[in-house]
Amino acid sequence: MKTIALKIKSSDISKYGLEDAESVNFNELVKKISRKLALEALKNAQKAAKSSGLSKMTDEELNAEIVGFRNEGGS
Repeated sequence: MKTIALKIKSSDISKYGLEDAESVNFNELVKKISRKLALEALKNAQKAAKSSGLSKMTDEELNAEIVGFRNEGGS
């Protein structure tokens, strides 16, 4: 295994929960960053759904949209 040094901004140390870390396994660092990015993407999707009214769709409406998309050849 090889050890490398990374320079990370203080704000990113806090953002990714690394305040108490002396060393971090690369896979764990990737996991922490991936989780944070996924959470940010989810929050953005929720905001978009709310602002467009999609968040008020019923299950039946949502299922009808999915069926319609599939029938159009979309996967």
